[in-house]
Amino acid sequence: WAGPPIFAAGFDREQLTPLLRAYSPYFVLFAVGQVPVAMLERHLRFDSIYRSEVTAVAITAGVTIGGAWLGQGAHALVWGQLAFATTRSAASLLQAWQVESLRPAFAPGLLRPFFDFGLFHMGQRSVNYVSGNLDFFLVGRLMGASALGYYSVIFNVANTGPTKVSPVFSRVFFPALSRVQDDVHAMRRQFLDAQRMLASVNFPIAAAMIALAPVAVPALLGSAWQAGAVLLQILAVAAALRGGGGAIGALLM
Repeated sequence: WAGPPIFAAGFDREQLTPLLRAYSPYFVLFAVGQVPVAMLERHLRFDSIYRSEVTAVAITAGVTIGGAWLGQGAHALVWGQLAFATTRSAASLLQAWQVESLRPAFAPGLLRPFFDFGLFHMGQRSVNYVSGNLDFFLVGRLMGASALGYYSVIFNVANTGPTKVSPVFSRVFFPALSRVQDDVHAMRRQFLDAQRMLASVNFPIAAAMIALAPVAVPALLGSAWQAGAVLLQILAVAAALRGGGGAIGALLM
């Protein structure tokens, strides 16, 4: 709640302040569902996770489209994301209760192992978040909102593999590797299989983008985007390297 004016000033867009403040409950609403989702992942109940998230996405689409129809503008996107976090957390809680008994409790003595692991994990995720979004901040700050929108579109297309395809596989790697963590040979085998799987998905996607960008970008986005073809080719190389190493984090954890 306190940070939005600072971020808005960083982008020189004061109108972002009410949007970011309206969005702030998302972090609490989303966090409520993290433990139930982790429990479902541990038991490899991805069918339950799928049902929860598909339901949340469907409701999000309805809320977002409805808000836009009612003239809410950019706030429609915020309401949609809040609906997603609420629905996902509620559905995940209901699904997790069918796997294990959930009972709210506060036991300070049990928190130490989670802090020991969680602080390092939080630090790693924070560094990744900053490094992954620094380019957006610099483009928006130095070149303006129009350039940021242009860059964001090309970046999202280039990162189709790492952001849309790889998570389908990498989400399974951590619970799968944790089950064989005491068997070094089995863990090595599963890790190498995971790396090969990710590489076989991300490298062909990147190769196709590099080869087709000069034709596909102006054809799909218009002639005004012609210069984006070179940017797409560069970002596609970086995306392939990023996506190909998606199982390393699960191995280290």
